[in-house]
Amino acid sequence: MATITITPGNSFNPTETVTSTKLNDLGSPTAVLTAASIGTADIADDAVTSDLIADDAVTTPAILDANVTFAKLTDVIDDDTMATATDTTLATSESIKAYVDKLKLNIVQAVKTDKFKELNPNNVWIDIPDLSVSITPKFSNSKMLVQAMVSSSTNNGAYGVYFKLVRDITDIGIGDTDGSRTRCSFTGGYSGGSSAASNGIDFLDTPSLVAGTPVTYKVQCTCETTVDVYINRTYTNTDANEIPRPISTLTVTEIYQ
Repeated sequence: MATITITPGNSFNPTETVTSTKLNDLGSPTAVLTAASIGTADIADDAVTSDLIADDAVTTPAILDANVTFAKLTDVIDDDTMATATDTTLATSESIKAYVDKLKLNIVQAVKTDKFKELNPNNVWIDIPDLSVSITPKFSNSKMLVQAMVSSSTNNGAYGVYFKLVRDITDIGIGDTDGSRTRCSFTGGYSGGSSAASNGIDFLDTPSLVAGTPVTYKVQCTCETTVDVYINRTYTNTDANEIPRPISTLTVTEIYQ
């Protein structure tokens, strides 16, 4: 409470009448106010209003930097994974940036522009050179979108090339077992001696991933024993304007769940 000191000028007798003169002679009261003498209990809840605080009374220098610490901001989180986020908390700009950076598209692609041939593959699966990519997943619960497009031809109008997707050493995206039929991901049809058809597949792979551990995807091909396989070229491969020289691609994109 504020301390008030009265300096008396006169004193009263027990039976004396109190007059204005006597009261005036008591002297002026002197209030002694200090920061320590004013407590929160001395200020009513509704005593401080916006009308009583001048617009220029509260300034940035009035709040010391040392008084504002992260520990006192209990409704602000610094969590790069946002695992502790709630509907009543804010986040630091650093944690927001780190979280968004992790969600940036993780994509790799292999492009094959040169030609390749395999004579008499004998129904053996063969890696297509350059159609292989390695991707390092950011999250363990992601899926992988595998997109392959291969330009091919054969030397036999009755047969097309068979293609298969492989993750590390596991075949993926292939058809069901059906007798002795060749299980594959997609095929390339014969389109004549002056054409190399482009065929492909979009396959969403759901592997068991370990964040930070690379995964390799590739495309393999095969065909009937005596049928030759050609990639990015025609069967005849004549040097003429009507002969195309296409490309083939393999693209893998991490899809965060």
